[in-house]
Amino acid sequence: MYIFETHQNPKINTLFDAIYWAIVTMGTVGYGDIVPVTTEGMVVSMLLIIFGVAIIAFLTSIIVSSFQSKLIELKESRTFADVDKLENYIVICGYGRVGEVVAKMLHEDGYNLVVIDNDPTKIKLAQQRGLIGIVADASKSKILGALGVGKRASQIICATNSDELNVFITLTARSLSKQIIIIARVIKNNHKKKYFLAGANYAFGADETIGLMGAQYIDQPISYAALEEMLTENTGVIFDIITIHEHSCFINKTIEELSLHEKRLLLFGILRKDESIPFHFNPSNDFILKDHDMLIIMGRKHHINILRKLNDKRSVS
Repeated sequence: MYIFETHQNPKINTLFDAIYWAIVTMGTVGYGDIVPVTTEGMVVSMLLIIFGVAIIAFLTSIIVSSFQSKLIELKESRTFADVDKLENYIVICGYGRVGEVVAKMLHEDGYNLVVIDNDPTKIKLAQQRGLIGIVADASKSKILGALGVGKRASQIICATNSDELNVFITLTARSLSKQIIIIARVIKNNHKKKYFLAGANYAFGADETIGLMGAQYIDQPISYAALEEMLTENTGVIFDIITIHEHSCFINKTIEELSLHEKRLLLFGILRKDESIPFHFNPSNDFILKDHDMLIIMGRKHHINILRKLNDKRSVS
């Protein structure tokens, strides 16, 4: 513009005048104080307007994209900070049909939950329901490690709709911790053995469970109705699991000493690890409890919570 307009345009006498005009034109301000008078100057002006708008739009998109990425990073950091404050929480991998139902029931029972899913829409839904949700790939050990798997998380539930992904999450979680309880959803029943080989403590098939309940309804509709009422808590009676921790006052006590009948509770069975027969159905009164035994209790939530508080009391010895 300086070359074409100098000595032709009374408004452009120095190189600074040309630079000033270029910046004003490129910034789409257009004060109109300097207007090209030559054909060449007009061509330069048109090119500068076109390329100037394109450059500004490109730079703006870069800035906005970087700003959004930083916001997401800050939000994730805040979420991980919230997770760091939790203890003995449950990690749920997958917030589909099964994961959503499991999370709802556990959340209503007062458990601390952390939900992981690749779909931002599902995580947004989980966050709207008061859950801690993180958009991430749960099969990566870095993510599970950052979420405290093997340290603060007590259980992990693999509830995605893929056997391959659930098995890989199970392998990753087991490599991070030997003590964590892993519960996995089985999509195809012939893959169930792979879950236990990968390190899962429990593996369940949703389709298989639905089929069994359907058969139960046909064979014993009254029993099915009673079970459904209990599972949906319409009667106020629920099933729950109480794990005997290593410092519990229940250790080395017999079933009779728990006085479950007086507490209006029914012991369905006891799950004990590292035994040939891990599940003891309706154990006798002289059955002696050990640490890490899992009591499957049936009763009203209030009475179960009382027993849970007694279990939390440390043994005098």
